[in-house]
Amino acid sequence: MAVQRSTYGQSAASRVLVCVDDIVARDARGRLYTSFLEQPMLFNSIMEMFNLLDDWFDRSNFPQTTHEYRSFKGTRPVTEPADEGNDFMAVNDRNEQGEKATFIIHVQFRQNASWQGTIQWVNEKKTQRFRSALEMIKLIDGALQQEEDDGIGWQE
Repeated sequence: MAVQRSTYGQSAASRVLVCVDDIVARDARGRLYTSFLEQPMLFNSIMEMFNLLDDWFDRSNFPQTTHEYRSFKGTRPVTEPADEGNDFMAVNDRNEQGEKATFIIHVQFRQNASWQGTIQWVNEKKTQRFRSALEMIKLIDGALQQEEDDGIGWQE
């Protein structure tokens, strides 16, 4: 059963609350919250977080990708997202916080085989645009490591 979403619902599907609870060997561990899932998705690395988010966007079909998934192993399975039901809760309204850091990621586009959007570092009340998934990951890493030596960082 496909989920019927309004424009607000589509936008909400592309917003994710990221709670980083621990950093082990310079890699983040934590939880992901979306407006349409009751339980968080747990991740043990930034790469796992990225894959969980990519799978979520594929399942919710928003934002739509401009490139089709290709693999030597065959096609990627397509599953329908869970019905949103009556428990819709905007990511911004959740009271969840990460022990190390909290981010709200809004992926607006998935073009050129990457992501574009905004990331909000909730703890520092800073928002930054990103033009690729790599840039987004560097912003998260920079916030967690408090280093800005590569030119990609949090601006005032």
